[in-house]
Amino acid sequence: MQTQSCFFENVLCAVELHHRSAAALYNSVGLAQPDGHVHVLTVEHASGHQADVTASAMKRQTLQDFVWRTIPSDLPYLPSVDFDVVFGDPAEEILRAGNHLKADLVVVGTRGRGRLHEAVVGSVAHSVLRHSQVSVMVIPPFETELVSLEATRAVFHLGRILVPVDPLRVDANQLRVAAHLRRASHDQLLLLHVHRPEERAADAAELSDLATRHNLPNATAVRSITAGTVADGIVEAARREDAGLIIMGLERRQQRMQPGAISYEVIRHTNAVVLAVPPS
Repeated sequence: MQTQSCFFENVLCAVELHHRSAAALYNSVGLAQPDGHVHVLTVEHASGHQADVTASAMKRQTLQDFVWRTIPSDLPYLPSVDFDVVFGDPAEEILRAGNHLKADLVVVGTRGRGRLHEAVVGSVAHSVLRHSQVSVMVIPPFETELVSLEATRAVFHLGRILVPVDPLRVDANQLRVAAHLRRASHDQLLLLHVHRPEERAADAAELSDLATRHNLPNATAVRSITAGTVADGIVEAARREDAGLIIMGLERRQQRMQPGAISYEVIRHTNAVVLAVPPS
């Protein structure tokens, strides 16, 4: 564990007014710099009378109450926090707010697994991943705590950090973020290459060299595994290694796949927190 703050200056946290969103909000505050900013947003579907001034004010008060029930308001290192309720399509409004606020991290929560999750919350996460120009953190609806908000400082305990890489398409920004979070938390970092059976496996020396070239800490472990799909291999490795955080490169167009497709498949099937980082 470590008491150093993270480097996110402007965090957008999208929540539902539901206790399952508490983990996303709590971690957003811990991941922001003490002199940074956390903007808490909830999006309501617009339909007739819902979007009037009175309804909006009531929703905003409900959101504010939810925030201060979730995080202590008297922390000496608390970043500035504000609230907003908007009406519209959730993914579109999250992306619009992120661009308007110049956020460097968007945090969203999920309700859980099953058909409702995949049809509603999953579609929002998928759309945000596809179109976001900044890092996106997706937090599952459990008692997930990457950061403890202690009386005098935030304490990081990310758990084992899993960083899937492709040595042929190295994402320097993904590795930069991974190195920073590793230094902030002192948790072990595992550099992972997942390849399909017909593809060449990166050997340990190649992955170690990659870690050295990108200033990853000495404690980094390396591993190459075979799987039917990249997403399946990442999910299985996260389960086997008991990873608390997976740092994905937010791939753009790759082999005719939609942007964020692999990250989304991982999110659907893992209990770990996923941080998807856009290319440099």
